[in-house]
Amino acid sequence: MTPTARTYSPMPELPKMGFVSRRLAPNCPCGKSNRDGKFHPFDKPDAAGNYVFGYCHSCGEKFAPPLPGRDWNAAPVRQFEPPLPKEPDQIPFEKVAASLDPKHRPANSLWQYLAGCFTAPVADALFEKYRVGTSKHFRLPSGHMAALLLQTDVCGRVRHAKTMIYDPATGKRNKAGQPCKRWNKDRNAYADFTDRDAIEFLGKTILGDDAADLRQCLFGEHLLFTE
Repeated sequence: MTPTARTYSPMPELPKMGFVSRRLAPNCPCGKSNRDGKFHPFDKPDAAGNYVFGYCHSCGEKFAPPLPGRDWNAAPVRQFEPPLPKEPDQIPFEKVAASLDPKHRPANSLWQYLAGCFTAPVADALFEKYRVGTSKHFRLPSGHMAALLLQTDVCGRVRHAKTMIYDPATGKRNKAGQPCKRWNKDRNAYADFTDRDAIEFLGKTILGDDAADLRQCLFGEHLLFTE
């Protein structure tokens, strides 16, 4: 039995296309923003004048126009939908409440400076008003410890925590090269810390979560709240 020869219709000639500036396509057809310029559009827009055909280097997809003889606008294009904003993480107040205990203030380097310039009651009032705590993260040879500046927003949420140590006599920050020790939790002891300024953000350390999404706010922002 002689096999029947198959016949194929010739492929239509594809239109020749080049590329245009990525700025002409604010969004990628895959549904993502093109702010990073990874979607490179072809030089043929659709009937509405939008550059929706091209190649996306982010998702690896090629969005080609329909073949000749078909509706140029027949290719489905997804509209860009921005992701819903995620609420940032916050530090539970109970995790920092102990640092605000007044019994720790005499060892606080910043409190010592304020008490020397004004009086102890004034220093206490400022610490209460601005929610400044005491941290053992840094320590001076004199035994004075660091101040813990709690960044609290207008809703009363602790957004971040910044620790700094000061010279109790001058009120200046302790900078690189000046004697200071930093608490090493692995060794459970203090170690010399002079290679950089004695200042660190401790929010993720307090939470015990390096992946926490903490977003800063202005220090003292809680004072903007009025009943």
